Amino acid sequence: MSGRTFPSRFRVPFPLSFPVRFPVPGASAPSPCAMVTCAFALVIAVGLATGAVGIKPMELAGLFVAILLFPLCADRCRHAALAGLADALELCGAFFLLVAAAALASAVLARLGVPLADDALAGMDRWLLPGFDWRRTMLWIDRQPGFGIALSHAYVSLNWQPTALFVWLCLTGHQARARRLLSALALALGFCLAIFPFCPATSAYVHFGVAPAAVPSVRVLSNWQFSDLLLRLRDGRVHDLGRATLDGIVTMPSFHAAAAILLGWGFRPTRVSGPAVALNALMWLSAVPIGGHYLVDIAAGSLVAVLALGLTGGPRRSPSHGLRRAAGACIPTPPIARSNLQERSMPFYDYRCPTCDHRFEVLAKISDPAPSACPACGAPAVEKCLAAPALHGCDGGGGGHVHGPGCHGCPALQ
Repeated sequence: MSGRTFPSRFRVPFPLSFPVRFPVPGASAPSPCAMVTCAFALVIAVGLATGAVGIKPMELAGLFVAILLFPLCADRCRHAALAGLADALELCGAFFLLVAAAALASAVLARLGVPLADDALAGMDRWLLPGFDWRRTMLWIDRQPGFGIALSHAYVSLNWQPTALFVWLCLTGHQARARRLLSALALALGFCLAIFPFCPATSAYVHFGVAPAAVPSVRVLSNWQFSDLLLRLRDGRVHDLGRATLDGIVTMPSFHAAAAILLGWGFRPTRVSGPAVALNALMWLSAVPIGGHYLVDIAAGSLVAVLALGLTGGPRRSPSHGLRRAAGACIPTPPIARSNLQERSMPFYDYRCPTCDHRFEVLAKISDPAPSACPACGAPAVEKCLAAPALHGCDGGGGGHVHGPGCHGCPALQ
């Protein structure tokens, strides 16, 4: 049964996204990870509907059932008040689903049959670094004692680093950073797959005719394996999505280079930031001699990482954040509706959500209870920040005022 091939119209129901959210002031929105995963699922659905690919559901069912266990376990952890572990399981499950969907979507995109871009990419390398000889350089690296082995270990660390980092960040109270990392990884992977159909390429080892026996220190054979899979997908020898199509076949841009930068950023607040940054620097470097990438692949992957981080910037603080702490000044703020003197003297209080690190303000009386939930992620518990409350005064002088302890001579106080 496991080897049976089903026609392309056969569809396997699997989840498109997990309820992973990123904090947006005043609202909740689908995370970039969920949106990119849905985009990959749409590519797969189109490939199945048009007959471009078939599917072997029995080979993929176990994978997606295992992925489904992550949100289920996360839900049980939340009921057991293990919020950090629940967040880690949720993020890991979302990441595994993202990667699986990306691998299957890339197999569908490989069927488009766009001419291989190896000659163009090699030419770009010579333009970036005149006189660079890819084949001779890789053979020289292979002769350096232990260097190829160290780079091989750094290259395969992408298999475990994201999971370890999600768990570390969530268990140490950095859930907001973990969510931003997942969003950045998802966007980077989305950019890589968006570019891949226009410049598919084999490994540079295959392009330059370097056999595995010529570089024995390269312990990762995916260079030659993914090239073979790409060629078989293009000529129709592999038609069905299954276990064999779960290998990555995207070369340009290099997701390894992008992930190395993003993971190095993610490890910054941890106690192992120094060794982790060094490991990811090696992983970034290993994308050429171990991953078989061209130099231009690494440059493009690095730009993708920077763009992904920029697009997933943290939530913006309100314009008045920090003004309440100013002393000795009468700071004008936009006017607010006031119905009576009691409302004018009501202070603003700062609150922070320990789950998503979202900060927000509440205009309330001293006797009013704290908010019951975070407006960004819906978490049931929020913390009051220790800061002097901001009192909005009268309309004297036009507009509202935030009065500091040294606010003297203000017409509103006379």
